[in-house]
Amino acid sequence: MWATATRAFDGQLRSCGVRLYPTHDFFATCMRQPPPGYKSAAAGVRRAFDDRAASSSDCRPAAGQAGRLLTRDLSLMAQEIAISDRVNNSATERKPYSGPAPVPFQARARRTISRDLAELRRLSGC
Repeated sequence: MWATATRAFDGQLRSCGVRLYPTHDFFATCMRQPPPGYKSAAAGVRRAFDDRAASSSDCRPAAGQAGRLLTRDLSLMAQEIAISDRVNNSATERKPYSGPAPVPFQARARRTISRDLAELRRLSGC
């Protein structure tokens, strides 16, 4: 569920980049129409880990680790949207952009999320 949601997020972010329209906070708006469901998928994964931790004390550490990974991944996704908006907003306002380069940031975020997906799969066997 979470892997599918992260792929949907990536696809929608790419789609927004192709449809780029010079309006303030374009990416934040574009990413909500239609919503890719990544936040609800993360909540579902958290619930599944919490349920498993409630029934087995051996799974409590895994649930905590899973929660931290999901928090990091959701933060990275929010940062990807924010950075894309800052680049676009700077261009539409004809001001220089002074922030992280979006493409390398997105590449690092994708690698981190991919590693986190693998770790979540491993943790799910608790």
